[in-house]
Amino acid sequence: LARRGRHRRRGPKKAQPPQRKVKKPQKRNRPKRMLNEGRRTELLFFLREIVIESGVSEKEAEPFLASLTAKGSRESVESATDFLDSRIEEGFISEDLRAPIKSVMRRFTKMR
Repeated sequence: LARRGRHRRRGPKKAQPPQRKVKKPQKRNRPKRMLNEGRRTELLFFLREIVIESGVSEKEAEPFLASLTAKGSRESVESATDFLDSRIEEGFISEDLRAPIKSVMRRFTKMR
């Protein structure tokens, strides 16, 4: 008798179990110091206070702070300090702001 409906056999006549793929060994990323995303608004508040007191206009300070916090929270605090140093060399902010900005970033750092 021919089977009909749900009972009909499907696929090849000599079915084999699925072959497991060989897994490659995974490299484990070492934790890096990064800015804490949960306290981003606090961090921005303190950084904005420092930068605006130095005489930078609000319009120019906003993109600088956004890119500084983005680098710190996505890449690492070290890349954010490199960005800060490059902006100091350009003359965007003064040399004496490096220490207070670094100390604020250190306060809001987390190992991830």
